[in-house]
Amino acid sequence: MDTERDLQQSIKTIARGAGITFTGIVLGNVLGTLNQVLLGRFLGVSDYGHFNLALSIINVAQVLSILGISGGVSRFIPFHMKKGEQDMVKSTIRFSLRFVFISSVTIGILLYLLAGPISVKIFHDQSFYPVLRVFMLGLPIVVLASVLIAVIRAFKAMAHRLMIYDIGMKVVRAAIFVPAIFLGYVFGGAIVAYFGAMLFTLAASWFVIRKKLFPKYSEYPNVPVAKKLLSFSWPLGLTGATSLAATRSDIILLGYFLTSKDIGIFTPAVVIAQMLSYISRSFELIFLPVVSEFFARENKAQLSLIFKSVSKWLFIILLLALLFIVVFPKETILLLYGKEYADGWRALLVLALGFSIGTAVSLSGNILVAAGHTKLSLASEIVGAVGSLSLNFILIPIYGIVGAAVAAGASFALRGLAALIFTYRTEKIHPFSRDFLKALLAGLISLGIIFGLKTYLTGSVPMLALMVGLGLLLFLIYGGLLLLSRVFDETDRFVLDAVEKKTGIKLRFLRRFI
Repeated sequence: MDTERDLQQSIKTIARGAGITFTGIVLGNVLGTLNQVLLGRFLGVSDYGHFNLALSIINVAQVLSILGISGGVSRFIPFHMKKGEQDMVKSTIRFSLRFVFISSVTIGILLYLLAGPISVKIFHDQSFYPVLRVFMLGLPIVVLASVLIAVIRAFKAMAHRLMIYDIGMKVVRAAIFVPAIFLGYVFGGAIVAYFGAMLFTLAASWFVIRKKLFPKYSEYPNVPVAKKLLSFSWPLGLTGATSLAATRSDIILLGYFLTSKDIGIFTPAVVIAQMLSYISRSFELIFLPVVSEFFARENKAQLSLIFKSVSKWLFIILLLALLFIVVFPKETILLLYGKEYADGWRALLVLALGFSIGTAVSLSGNILVAAGHTKLSLASEIVGAVGSLSLNFILIPIYGIVGAAVAAGASFALRGLAALIFTYRTEKIHPFSRDFLKALLAGLISLGIIFGLKTYLTGSVPMLALMVGLGLLLFLIYGGLLLLSRVFDETDRFVLDAVEKKTGIKLRFLRRFI
């Protein structure tokens, strides 16, 4: 009875957390996309490329500075909180902040001094030099904010994370950038908006941790944690570095082989396709702390059931988003960014498919981390990184941004599939069931119907009206087919219970199909 109660409570925790974070991520992505659209429309293609190239480089510096500490605290804090070891929790937070501050200052100074050679010899663009220098000055702010957000995640405080990171940071960025547009300081305003938002994230996160989540922080003694935390985290650091090679090498190598204009055209496709991977974040952010507790209790049987249930919900939501992009790739870019960026629609299709495959199995990576298999997590990232680097070097000179899209999409899919294989080999669990095939069949039938209607109506109906109308119809057809095929089972009642409790809406109609 206790075991079943634990299972129900864990699924409800994930469902409630996923609901909170999914809402926040949807809103946050709307705001984030709005920021990107404003950047693209007002900076112009070339400056937009410069800005995103600088972001890629600061992301590299960020990963090198953190050295996996963010992943370490996401496991250490819930693990030791469950055991009542608050002194270990306090020491984990304290050491992490000190370590990343020193490393980020060191790396930031080094890259600041090397900004000239990097701009001229690697990217063949003297005008990029001052942009890169400015970004390196703000590296410590970005790194500290990232670690504090990981601490909030470790406390499973999804609402706080939502308000600070997914919503608050993007609101602050827009609040700074929009007035800068009207004042005529577009590029400078974009930089100030980025670092101003990161500074807000840093300050707000620290306030929430000290006042809300861990108010007795100063009362606990410091205990040795550095050796254990670094030993656990360094493979995650290499994982992060290889993950970055898989996710950012396309932008950097486009800058090396082609021009900032090509980066500008390619970036909207990445921004839109990445929204698919963000769907998994609403589950992952609460999934890792919850499954870490199951490993602490050594309850693998219930873990397997949770893995399957949560993965199914992730796949169902993900497939709906992918279907919409497949039907409206060019229209989506035109609507958001304008005609200057329309040539990126083929890249968007390729990226969306690759990101969907990788995202559908992304929870496997969380299982590896929670089980302590950080070296296998690293191995899966290496698979993706090697695929990305090799394919980018081969395909970009030949196919340009479409080649970069193939490399990025393939590497993302390979990384997720490698993590899935390692998870099955070590823990003997996997996320799949017949319900995946049912959902896929429902999606393909829906796609065929909507695609046929689009072909018939294009030219006679305005683009926006067509996207809205067929998008709603796609949702209704897909959802109806899922219910008719009995995709949902008894376990999903726990999810419905959590949704009903959160919203106050009774979903009796859906219960008939479970």
